[in-house]
Amino acid sequence: MKRKETKSNNSKHPVKKLIALWVVFALLIVPFANHVGDKNGTKAEEGSATGIKTGATQTVNVELEAGSAVINPAGEYEAEVTKKIVNYTLLQDEQTLKVKDPEFTFKPISEAYTVPFITKKYYKLVDMNDDTLKDSYTEQEIQDLSLTEYPAEGVVVPTDKKLAIYVCSIETPEDGNEYFRGLAKLAYVVTANYVDSAFTTGAGLYDGSTSLTSDSYVSEATLKAPTTVASIEGATVKYYVKIGSAADESEKKDINSYTFIGDTISTTENNRGKQVYAYAALVSNETPAQVLEYIELGSVHMSNDTQAPNISCEALDVFYWDEETSNYVTIQDKFIDENSVYYGVSDKYKYAVTVEDPTKDGEDTSGIKNVTATLNGTSLTVTSPASGSNVYTIELTKEQATGDVVTVTAVDNKGNSKDYKCPIKIQQATEGTKVTGVTFVDDDSWDGLTEGKILSHLAAKKQIKVTLDSNKKITNVKLSDGTKEFNADEVVCSEPSTTRVYTVTANISIPTDLEVSELLNALEVKAYAGDSEITITGTKQIKNISYDAKAPVISNPKLEKSIDNGTTWVEVGSAAGDLDSIVTELNTIYRYVVTVADATGESGVQDVYVTPTDKFTYTTGNTYVYNIPSDQLKVDISYFVAVTASDVAGNVSDSLTLRGVTKIDDTLRVDNCVIIDAAGNDVTSDVLAGKNTNEKYQLEVTASSAYVIQKFELIAGGTNDQTKDVAASANQQDTNSHRYSTTVKFELPAKTDINAQLDSMYLNVTDGNAQKIRYPQDASKTLGTILYDRTNPTVSINEANDSTWYKEYTINYTITSGDNGVESPLANAGYSLAGSKANVTDKEIALNGTQTSVNGTIAIPESAGITGTSLVFNAQDASENLLLNNLYKIKVDKTNPKAELTVNGKTNITQPLDGEVLIKTTVSDNLTINQATITVKGPDTDVTTNLSGAKELVNVSQENSFTLNNLIGKKAADGDYTVTVNVSDKAGNIDSKTMKFRVDNTIPVVTAKISGGTTAGKQPGKNFDGTVCDYFYRSNVTVELTYEDENISASGVRVTDNNNVVNVTWQRIGTSNKYRASYVSTGIGAHVIKINAQDNAGNNAVEKQVVFIKDTEAPNIAAVINGGMVYSENMGVVDLTSDATVAFSVSDANEDVHDFNYQLIKTVPDQLPVTADVLKTDNRVFGYTDEADYQVKVYSVDKAGNRSAERNVQFRVDKTAPELQITGTASGSTLNAGTTLTFSMTEAFWWDASGTITITRKANDSVAEAAYKTIDFKPTARVTTMTETLSETGEYQVTFTGKDRAGHTAEATSYTVRIDTGKPIITLSGVSNNDKTTKQVEFQAQIEEDFYLTKSVTIQATRTYLDPTSYKEKTEDLQITGYNPTAATTLIRNTFTEDGIYKIQINCKDAAGNEDTQEVSFTIDKTKPVIDPKVMSAYEGTLTSFAWDYDLNDIIYDLTVCDAHMYLNGSEYDGTSEVEDGAYEMKITAEDELGNATEKTVNFNLDTKAPTFIVTGVEDGEIKNEQYDINVSLQLDEDTLDEVTLNGSPVEIKDNAAAITVTEKGDYKLTMKAHDDAGNEAEQTISFTYGEKSHVLLYVLIGVGVLAVLGGGIAIILAAKKKKNN
Repeated sequence: MKRKETKSNNSKHPVKKLIALWVVFALLIVPFANHVGDKNGTKAEEGSATGIKTGATQTVNVELEAGSAVINPAGEYEAEVTKKIVNYTLLQDEQTLKVKDPEFTFKPISEAYTVPFITKKYYKLVDMNDDTLKDSYTEQEIQDLSLTEYPAEGVVVPTDKKLAIYVCSIETPEDGNEYFRGLAKLAYVVTANYVDSAFTTGAGLYDGSTSLTSDSYVSEATLKAPTTVASIEGATVKYYVKIGSAADESEKKDINSYTFIGDTISTTENNRGKQVYAYAALVSNETPAQVLEYIELGSVHMSNDTQAPNISCEALDVFYWDEETSNYVTIQDKFIDENSVYYGVSDKYKYAVTVEDPTKDGEDTSGIKNVTATLNGTSLTVTSPASGSNVYTIELTKEQATGDVVTVTAVDNKGNSKDYKCPIKIQQATEGTKVTGVTFVDDDSWDGLTEGKILSHLAAKKQIKVTLDSNKKITNVKLSDGTKEFNADEVVCSEPSTTRVYTVTANISIPTDLEVSELLNALEVKAYAGDSEITITGTKQIKNISYDAKAPVISNPKLEKSIDNGTTWVEVGSAAGDLDSIVTELNTIYRYVVTVADATGESGVQDVYVTPTDKFTYTTGNTYVYNIPSDQLKVDISYFVAVTASDVAGNVSDSLTLRGVTKIDDTLRVDNCVIIDAAGNDVTSDVLAGKNTNEKYQLEVTASSAYVIQKFELIAGGTNDQTKDVAASANQQDTNSHRYSTTVKFELPAKTDINAQLDSMYLNVTDGNAQKIRYPQDASKTLGTILYDRTNPTVSINEANDSTWYKEYTINYTITSGDNGVESPLANAGYSLAGSKANVTDKEIALNGTQTSVNGTIAIPESAGITGTSLVFNAQDASENLLLNNLYKIKVDKTNPKAELTVNGKTNITQPLDGEVLIKTTVSDNLTINQATITVKGPDTDVTTNLSGAKELVNVSQENSFTLNNLIGKKAADGDYTVTVNVSDKAGNIDSKTMKFRVDNTIPVVTAKISGGTTAGKQPGKNFDGTVCDYFYRSNVTVELTYEDENISASGVRVTDNNNVVNVTWQRIGTSNKYRASYVSTGIGAHVIKINAQDNAGNNAVEKQVVFIKDTEAPNIAAVINGGMVYSENMGVVDLTSDATVAFSVSDANEDVHDFNYQLIKTVPDQLPVTADVLKTDNRVFGYTDEADYQVKVYSVDKAGNRSAERNVQFRVDKTAPELQITGTASGSTLNAGTTLTFSMTEAFWWDASGTITITRKANDSVAEAAYKTIDFKPTARVTTMTETLSETGEYQVTFTGKDRAGHTAEATSYTVRIDTGKPIITLSGVSNNDKTTKQVEFQAQIEEDFYLTKSVTIQATRTYLDPTSYKEKTEDLQITGYNPTAATTLIRNTFTEDGIYKIQINCKDAAGNEDTQEVSFTIDKTKPVIDPKVMSAYEGTLTSFAWDYDLNDIIYDLTVCDAHMYLNGSEYDGTSEVEDGAYEMKITAEDELGNATEKTVNFNLDTKAPTFIVTGVEDGEIKNEQYDINVSLQLDEDTLDEVTLNGSPVEIKDNAAAITVTEKGDYKLTMKAHDDAGNEAEQTISFTYGEKSHVLLYVLIGVGVLAVLGGGIAIILAAKKKKNN
């Protein structure tokens, strides 16, 4: 049978088909993608779609920006008015736009025009799309168009209109008339854009960009309420957040609800672990504010839970299934290995995993949301815990027990998650017995399963050690070749291991005294448990064992090298180990060469090696080579090896140490580098430390490399300073090391006419291999720095004028080491001072040793004489250049002149003065006076008088005396006066003296009035200035106090409250002499506030007072429900089951019995709340009978205006219990598909009702009933329904209970149903589909079915095999038995050992009709391919022709695809090439997919040439008239001449030849036949004539005619055939 793999393409035009498919895809898919694609991304889950309007109304009053224009009366009163277009956005139905009268003024272009103007405004409301508005109108057009004068109260702009406002200037001269001037100009166009809703889509609660739902748990939520426009005029968006329950309609409309600050809800102690509900509202910007529209943003669970769940599962929590007890049992420790892998033999296993949500102070616990488990990425079934438990169970089948980790992932509702890897891994123990090792007891290096063994001749007694692993306890082991058996000397069987495997060791002796070339062949291991032989899987046959005696010999070691990567090799010399090592050359590889030979007849050389894994390579003859690894050659250590040889028998030669090899040092390096000065001194270390010099240096450097040195670069300051290129001829090469070296010199610096700095010098050296190194190599190091400096230091200052006096002078100096570019640092610097009062001499300037310049300041001390102070600088740089001499002069005078002043003989006046005022002055200075003056300032007075002119006298002094009247030239008036004396010297030093005094005769004035406090206005009064005040106040009362006088202090003012002095803080009013203070009275009761004052002159003010009463205590209201329940707001909503009566009582000392306010908000279920108007009433008792939610709000206001806290009494009247019902498939039904149940609840107060649906489930026949699901039923309407689909297989029992807030309870009739939807699960193992193997197949099928007692199983199995005689495929049916179809887990096992192609189909069907079918196909092929012997025999022996007419795959039979080849005399033959005559060996090889290989060989001789006749004495067609003497023979003597006839008569053949003599005239035919040994036959006929032919010409003509006819016929046939082909 042949197996071929073929690939076909049925399409003649695959590219065209592909293009056609792509066009169809583009036409269909792309438009669809464009249609359904969301350009804005996925739409987030939102809150309410739109807002809900509340019905509130708001008039939005807007003020337009004030306008103005300049008019020109001379120019016909024309004014340029800029039109303003204004648009406002408002909420439809809730807001109305009202535009106030805008402010607009006209001004004349010139102040010279004094006729007054007024502005008049007109308006017009037009349609929104009206474009007929003009920019100006005449007075007549205003009248004709009936434009209305703009009202003071403003204009309302309707929805569909726009407002146009025109302004015009009206001249109003003194005659009292009004004159319309110019045109009315369009100044404003106002439009109102009314939107249906302030809110747009996207409102909701968000975590970042993620929309949150009521099931979300977050620590922070962002409020988002997108609006349709940027802003709504007159309104703002605010938020309301409620904790615990949703807000009712009244709360959503209540302006007081929207107090939430910010747009982020964070977890707090109050909302932690609770549901919060969020709302947004458009709130009017008015007092009081209103909710115009609100929108629900949704709700979310606030949680700050940061703790991931805790997961645990120890060894005691892992179980295996015990078939005997039909129960799970804890696994045994002894079968758990060091990697925590448990090896089991059960059909299934179970993990019990404990999952807990931990607590933490200050955090809530969000609860476990989900627990999953995976094994190798595959999800496992996790069974939830029973009620009250936190233990989850995970089951594994034995097929899943692969020794891998089970990972459990637990997630809590907050999203905290933890991955837990169960510490115990489960591995299904392997069954079977296999040979794990065959070796010698005294030599464990031999593996008898994979290699034969040649032992030394007459070796010591040998024992073979066989080791096996088995799940059975083995008692005996044998070796057998079918005729001989060798029993074990000893068998040791261990205890079962952790992996449940017995390890067996058997020692078996074999004979060693036979002198044969092959001792033992094809020994096979056999194992027994008692008397029963155990099947061994895998390899069990030992390779052959034979003998050898002598070790190989190593000789003639040599070293060879190659410069062309091993193409050609040149001998370097002997590789004897006693010779010195050689150094390699560049780009050259090396190898060792040795000769190794084994004695004739021995086992032959096995290995030539350095180490058992590092071997020489065989070349030809007895030569072995070893390539020296270039990467292991080192510069400083010689590389050498010791070579050893061994033969196949294991005999080992003596080791031979070979000559060492050292790698050429190919690194580029600097060997020497030195810097010398002009005298030849080595200054390298000085330069390294940094050298400043004006001498020229020289750098000498020597470098070497395996490559020629090409270039030196001197780098200074990071740039290339100099380059030295080196010619190849300037390099010298060492004959031993093969390295090149050269030396160059650099001049430092290269030029000497300018300063230069060679900073941080280093060298770059490059060789011919493009190696480039830096010297020094450490990048943090350099050769040092040279600064070449030949310039002297300089100094620059800000030089003083030597004829000018300075009261202070600071020299700013800069000293530099030179001005020729690069400079050396300053070594020292300083200065000296002379001729000063400070007696300062030499001063050193601090330097840090690296500065090339230094700057600073010198404060010049005061000069000792009029010649000034002298300053001289000195400096020297590091190159010893000196600063040239210098001298500077500065005049400094720091002493101030002195001014003295007295008034009436005193230097300080504290009281007002009267009468004549005497003023005296004295001015003086130590050197000079430039000017002295006296200045007097007072009421209407500002006079300055000179006291002295410029003088240059030492210690000059001058005194003056005046009266105040003389100085100011008039009588001094009352008021404040300031007298100032100023004096200055020539250096600018100054002094002054000032005195102040006052004259005062005015008495103080005081006032008092009530300026602040909260009052109800129920007893009004007046202050002294006519402002309104009251007698009763409910807050602190502020009294405004003032006093006024020019000569008074606050200490002279006295304020009392009920005759008790109180302190107040006075503040000056502007720049006046009036002071103001506020006194806040905080006490309860009646108050009299008085104020009086006395100034410094003793004048007393007229006393003032105010009287009032303060009462801040608010009324208190008590509420009682149904005569006995005292209501408190923290009780929330009270549930009542009967009619309600609420009685209120008010307690307050100043109660206003007529100011009791009552409001009722009544909400009937499923209706909007009805809010009644607030009612002022004297009534205090109210009754309620309807079933509804009630909210009663009351408050009281006393005479002082104190308002009580609002009492908010909430209660519900509910008399009806919920009504529950379960509908769906009839209770008690059994279904083969899922079913949907409908649960309904009828309840008026549905939002405060709840229900619980409890479902239990029995999963299958093997388990008990368990809790399945508990569902919280939350009604959403008066009649609420919800559905629950039961889809999992199981028997269900359903209960439905409910309750309302009033305490009513209800329960629906219980419901049961049974569902079986799952099909059986068939799992195949032991082999994969389309597997091919040479081993037996342990097939297993496992069938799982929930309701297993009624399932049915059918098996169809076939084997297709090769008939051993015909090689044709035959198929037989197989029977698989021995399984229990009604077991909880049905196991079908079968071992297949015979060759064949197997197809197995297993079907399982349960009682509900669900079924599963699994198929597998596999091939067992342990047999070599068969090459057709008939075909091979046809090519055996001697052949006269050779033509290969077969496809190799057609003559090779196997169960799998074969790799086949054909060879002629060892060369592969393609089956079509011409084969020349000769002797051949034809071999065909075949190897199938599984490695089974075979070959077939036949020999043949090809002789395709027939025998050749040699005829003498006659030629074909010859005619002659004389006797013929003819001889016939064969060219080859080995050929056979069979027959010779002349005109049909036999001619005698003798010695394989014939001789004929023709003596009679006539026509003759000579016929010859012959054959050779190959069977080639030859026949030849020669015609000739003895005598003349009379009709020769006739014969020629006839022949020509026949040829013509034949030629024409052939031409016609060929033409017809060509036409047909065309």
